[in-house]
Amino acid sequence: MTIDELYDTVSIIERSTVKESHLVRFEEIYWPLSDEDKQKKLDIISKTFFHILKIYPYPLSEDETGRISKLIDSIAATQIPIYQKESFICGEYEFFRLLYNLENNDTSNSAKVYELLGEDITPVDWIFSLKKNDKFLYPLGTIMNDVIRNNYFDVKTLFNLSFLLRIYVKHKINDNEILTKIDELSKNYNIKCLEYIRAGGKQLLSSQNVNENGTMIFRHNEKVLIRSTKKYYFGPKQSINEEKDSKNNVIAYFIEYCLPTNDIKFFSLTEFLRNAEPNAEKFEFIKKIYQKGHFNNFYQDAIYLNKQTHKYKFLNPYGSLDEKILIPAGKRYEKYNNDEEGFFDLLNASDKRYSLRQSIIWSRKQFDILTLDFFSELTRLNKRPINLESDEISESDFLQNSLFKQYFENCGYFNEDTILNYLDFIQNNVFNLNNVEVEMNNDMKLIFPYKIYAPACFSDVCYLYKHRLEDIQGEFCQFKIFNRGLEKCIEVNGKEVEIKDIEKNILNSSDIDNLNVPSSIKEGFFDEQNSVLYYDRQLTAVAKKLINFNQKIEDYYLTY
Repeated sequence: MTIDELYDTVSIIERSTVKESHLVRFEEIYWPLSDEDKQKKLDIISKTFFHILKIYPYPLSEDETGRISKLIDSIAATQIPIYQKESFICGEYEFFRLLYNLENNDTSNSAKVYELLGEDITPVDWIFSLKKNDKFLYPLGTIMNDVIRNNYFDVKTLFNLSFLLRIYVKHKINDNEILTKIDELSKNYNIKCLEYIRAGGKQLLSSQNVNENGTMIFRHNEKVLIRSTKKYYFGPKQSINEEKDSKNNVIAYFIEYCLPTNDIKFFSLTEFLRNAEPNAEKFEFIKKIYQKGHFNNFYQDAIYLNKQTHKYKFLNPYGSLDEKILIPAGKRYEKYNNDEEGFFDLLNASDKRYSLRQSIIWSRKQFDILTLDFFSELTRLNKRPINLESDEISESDFLQNSLFKQYFENCGYFNEDTILNYLDFIQNNVFNLNNVEVEMNNDMKLIFPYKIYAPACFSDVCYLYKHRLEDIQGEFCQFKIFNRGLEKCIEVNGKEVEIKDIEKNILNSSDIDNLNVPSSIKEGFFDEQNSVLYYDRQLTAVAKKLINFNQKIEDYYLTY
C-alpha cells in the first residue's frame, strides 16, 4: 500500500475501533521512505497522519505517545522542496511544525495554523495534553502566554486565546499562573467572553465567520454573549458593554442575555431544515428568515425551539447585519451575501446541488407539501408577504396552488407582468411548455402537484383585451399586413379591417410598419361586429403564451 492509498482509506472513516491498525500501517509506509520522497509527498503525508490522529482513540499509552511524538518531529523537520516554497499551503504540516517549535517557545505560526485548519483542530486537540515524565510535550501555555502578552486584543488574537482556553478547560490542563492571567484580563479589560469559556461554555462561530462578519457568539447553559467590533450591530435600544485594551481604547462591544427556558432544543440551519417537524411554526420561521434577511445560521446552536411556546427563534437576533453567509465545505467555508439573492445562489450552486433545497418546510397531507426550493423561487416571484391566514390558503387545493392564488390576488389577475412571470416560473421550474414530454431534471427542479394552478380567466385568452377594452366582444386571431399601393392595410380572414391600438387610436401606415413581430402573420384581438382589430405587443405576447399553456397543461404528468 502507498501513502496515497492509505490516505484514501483513512480519509473516509470515522473514529477507529481498532487502536493501532492505521498508525502501524502509516509507520510501515512512512519510515522506509527516502528523504527525497518524504519531501515530495509532504502534503499527503501530513494530511494522512493528521487524519489518523483525528480518529485515534484517546488516551494513549506511554508507547503510543512516544511513537506519535517521534512521527510529529520527523514530519515537522521535513523541509519543503525549494520548487514548492511559494505554492505549498498545508495546514496539517503547519500544525506539526507548531507542535515541534513549542519546545523552543516559538509560537510564530500559531495564528496561521488556526486560519488554515480552524475547527478541524478540535479532534486532535488532545495532543496538547500529552505528557512525558510528567511534563507536557507540547505546552499549550507557551502559546497562551504569547497571546496574553499582546494586550491589544483584536478579533484574531481574542479568537486564538478563546480557542486555546477551550482546549485548556476541556483537557483539564491545570496551570494556575495561566488561569490567573486569564482572569485578570477578563476583569481589567471587561473581556467577559473568557468567563464563558472558563466555565465550560461554547464559542459557536468559526474563525472565518469571525473574520468575515466581526462577530463572536458564546453560550454557557442559558446565558448568551454576542460580541461585535461594530457598535451599530446591536441597534440603539440595547444596553451595550465595551471591551478595552491596555491603552483604554474600545476594541469591541457586547451584550448578554438569558434564554427563556431550559426546555429548549438547538439546531444549526442545516439541522433545522432536515429535522424540524414541517408544520406551520417551521414555515413561519422560514418566512422570518427571508423577511429579516437573516440567513447566516449554519453554525452550531444558531436556532432554538422553545418547547413551551413551540416557537423557533434566532440565537443571535442581530444576524441580519452579518455581511456574509458562511456554510461549511470541508475544512473551509463557502461564503455568500447575507441576503435573499445570496441564499438563492447557495441553494442553487450548480456544483453542489445542496440537499437542503428540497427540505420539506410545511406539510398538510402526504403529497400536499411545501419545499424550501419552491418557497425560495416563490419569494422571487411574489415580493409581498405570504399570509397563511388568508382565504386563498384553501384546504381543498394543493398548498402550493393556494399560494399561487394569493400571488394573483396580491399582484392582479389582469396584470400582464404578473401573468408572464407566472408562466415563466412554470416554464423554468416545473415543465417545459414547448415540450411536455421532457421529464423533470436538475434545472426543472421543483416537486410540484399534478394539478397545476391556472386562474379561471386563463381559459379565455381574450380576457386581457376585454378587461382593457371594457367588455368589447371578439376573439384572439391572426391577421396579415398587405401593401395597397402606398398604403398598408390589415386583413383578417381575407377581409380588410381597421386596426387600433389598445387606447382605441387608429394606427396609420407607419404605425403598422412598427408592428415588429417576426412573422408575416401577426396576432391581435378582433371585434368582428365593428370590423376592428386591436393590437398591443405586450398583450399579444401574453395571449400567445396562454394559448400554449392551455394546450400543454392537460398533457402534463408529474414525474420524479
